[in-house]
Amino acid sequence: MAVEQWVGWLIYGIVGILVIGFSAWFVGHYKLRDEPSGVTGAIGFFSILFALLSLFLIPVDVYMCPSYDNGHYRSAAKYTYYTFYSIFLFCLFVAIPFGYFYYEELGDIEDRNNTFSKRACSALKYTAITAILWLVLIIVGLFVDFNSRTSDTGDDAWTHQIADSFSSNVDGIMPFCIAVVTAIGMFFSMMYTAVGLAAFPMSLLRPMVAPEQIKSQNIEIELQRVNADLDMLHTKYRGRDNDWSPRDKAKKNMLERKKKQLSEKKQRTSSLASSSGPRYRKETCCERFGRCFWNTAAPIRYAIGIALEGVSLLLITSMTMHLLDQGINSSCGYQCGFALNDPKFAKYDPISWILTNCAPYFPLDYIVFSSLIFWIFWCTIFGIVTIDVRFLCFKLFSLRAHGTMHNGLLMVIAFLLLILTSFNYLVYTLAAQYMTFGDQGTNCAIVCDSSIKDCQECQGTEIYYLLSGIVIGMPIFGLIYFVLTALFIVVFFISLVYNL
Repeated sequence: MAVEQWVGWLIYGIVGILVIGFSAWFVGHYKLRDEPSGVTGAIGFFSILFALLSLFLIPVDVYMCPSYDNGHYRSAAKYTYYTFYSIFLFCLFVAIPFGYFYYEELGDIEDRNNTFSKRACSALKYTAITAILWLVLIIVGLFVDFNSRTSDTGDDAWTHQIADSFSSNVDGIMPFCIAVVTAIGMFFSMMYTAVGLAAFPMSLLRPMVAPEQIKSQNIEIELQRVNADLDMLHTKYRGRDNDWSPRDKAKKNMLERKKKQLSEKKQRTSSLASSSGPRYRKETCCERFGRCFWNTAAPIRYAIGIALEGVSLLLITSMTMHLLDQGINSSCGYQCGFALNDPKFAKYDPISWILTNCAPYFPLDYIVFSSLIFWIFWCTIFGIVTIDVRFLCFKLFSLRAHGTMHNGLLMVIAFLLLILTSFNYLVYTLAAQYMTFGDQGTNCAIVCDSSIKDCQECQGTEIYYLLSGIVIGMPIFGLIYFVLTALFIVVFFISLVYNL
C-alpha cells in the first residue's frame, strides 16, 4: 500500500503544479492593469489554489479507499480534507474580506501613500464581521448531534456506521461549516454553472464580428455622466477631504479611471476615422487574424461545440438519474436526507460508468475527473462573465479580462469559492458510484441487506462519509441539496433553449 500511496500523491503533486499555474493565470488575466496588486493578488491566488486543490483530492481518496479498513489511512484522509477545508474557510471568511476592504481603503490615487499598517487596521475592523460569522458557525457546529437521527437496526443500520465517524461534538464543526457553505454555493451554482454549461458550447457556434461602429456622440454622453457622478461626490464631501467613506473612495477611484479610459477612447476614435465617415475602433493585426481564423474554422467549431454540448447533456443526465435514485431508492428518505447506501440507478449513469471503469487504470480516472472539473469550472467562469456578479438581480461587478477592479475580482473569487465547495456534492450527483466505492465493484454497499445475496460490503470513500454524514445528521441540508439540484437541471434546460 505504501507504493500505491506514493503514486497517488505523486499524481496529485503534478496536478497541483498545473493548478498553481491556472490560479496565477486567472488572477493575472482578469485583474485591472496598472493597479497595486500585492495583497489582493496574493489573496485571490491562494484562495483559488486551495479551493481547487481540495477538489482534486477526491480521485486520490477513491484510489486509496479499498485500504480504509485500516483506520490509520481513513483518519489520514479525513484530516487531509479538513486541513484544506480549514484553509479554504479562512480564505472565504477572513482573507478575502480583508483584501476587499484593504483595496477600498486605498481610496484616491493621491491617498495611496498611507502606510500598510494603517490600511490593514482599517480593513481588519470590517473583516471582524465575517470572522465573527465564521465563529458563530463553529459554535453552532459544536452542538450538532450527527447521531440523533441514525438507527443501528433494520434497513437504516448503515446510517449508524456513517454517523460513527462524527462521534464527538468537535467532529461536527467542519461538516456543519461545509454544509452551510455548500448550500449557498449550490444556489450560485444553479445560477452560473447551469447557465455556463448550456451557453458556452453554443457560443462556439457563433461567428466573431468586426468591431462595432463607435459614435463620438455616445462617448461624449457617457463622459458627461461620469463627470456628473464625480461632481456629486466632490459636492458631498466639499470641505471634508479627510472624511471620505471607503465605499465612496472606491467609487471615486473607479469613476476617475473610467473617465480616463473614455477620454483616451474619444481621442483615439477622433484620430482614426475621416472627418465625414463612420468611426470604428481600430482592430490590431492579431485581432484581425484571430477573427479571420475563428470564422474560417467554422466546421471545426461546430463539431467541438456540439461535442461539448453533448458532454453537458451527459452531466445533466447523470444528475437526473441520481435524483431519481435518491427519490425512489433511498431507504430512509427525508429522515436521512435522501442519502444512498446502495445506489441502483446512479451506478449506471454515464459519467459514473466512465469514471468507475477508468478507476482500475489510475491515473486515467484522475485525468477524466480533472477534465470534468475544469470543464464545469470554466463554464462557471463563462456564466459569471455573461450574467455578471449579481445579488437579488442587482449588478455588483462585471468580470472582464484586464478590466476587473481588485475588489470586484475578490468578490468574484468569493463567489467561485462558494461554487467550488458545492462541486463536492455536484460531482457526487454526477458519479455517485465512483465517489462512493471507486472500482470495488457494482454490487457494493456500506452495510448489506441480508435479503440481497450478491451484495458485498465495501469501504466507502472519505468524501462520501463527509457528504452522507451531513445529510444524515442534518436532513434539512439533504432536502435543500435535493431541491437545488432539481432547479439546477431546470435552469440548464431554460438556458439551453434561450441560447439556441
